[in-house]
Amino acid sequence: MTAVKIAFLHYDCISKNTVENLKQLTEGICIAAENGADWILTPELALQGYHFSLFGRINEIYDNLEEVISPILQAAKKYRVYIFLGCAVKDNKKGTLHNSCLVIDTEGIIKGRCDKRFIHGRAETRFCAGKTSELFECGRIKTGILLCSDIFYKENIILMKELKPEVIIVPAAWAAGYGITPGKIWSDFSSSLKNIPILICNQTGSDFKINCNLAESTVLNNGEILMSYKGKPAILFTEINFSENKIAQRQFIKV
Repeated sequence: MTAVKIAFLHYDCISKNTVENLKQLTEGICIAAENGADWILTPELALQGYHFSLFGRINEIYDNLEEVISPILQAAKKYRVYIFLGCAVKDNKKGTLHNSCLVIDTEGIIKGRCDKRFIHGRAETRFCAGKTSELFECGRIKTGILLCSDIFYKENIILMKELKPEVIIVPAAWAAGYGITPGKIWSDFSSSLKNIPILICNQTGSDFKINCNLAESTVLNNGEILMSYKGKPAILFTEINFSENKIAQRQFIKV
């Protein structure tokens, strides 16, 4: 696979519960796949909702996670798509909790996960910092993953230079404002990693703690923001030809 059509589920997942988010994510995955997506990206903690712990819903970190997300696994297999699912995970071997991105392959199997390396804010205090540092082969494309504010840290520039991914996926819950301009941070990070597209799947919506209504989902390469979207929930599409290192269009196609 060289040309990959990628869908971003730019959704409101902040304070909805797992049942609500699972329904909207599964529906979005099906729509994206029926519109030709090969890969489908979701925001940070898209399954449980970014602020689920602040609402006291710790029971939504599941021992039987595969059973809970079976509709998403089935959709991945049915449509033969890769899915990058932001969710809270319990490591049953270690007993630790993580803010993670699951990589689900075209057989509907969890290929692996990446845990957030730098914990940020009250909503993440229950999580342990991740130490995973690996690439995932998705259709022969070497794929790196960082989660939201991981992209802020120089240590992760060094890590990605060592790993040499062909693309970096970033599930995010990064609101606009708060004294930090994410666009500059993202551009600086991208500038340090030559010819590696960075795909940031952010979320929209708001609650008592955070306002993501102006948060942006973004595609960057060589420090340049090639396309960006903010606003109402939407499914966004871009296409990358990895054999030519070429991004097909300069704006998202929205569904």
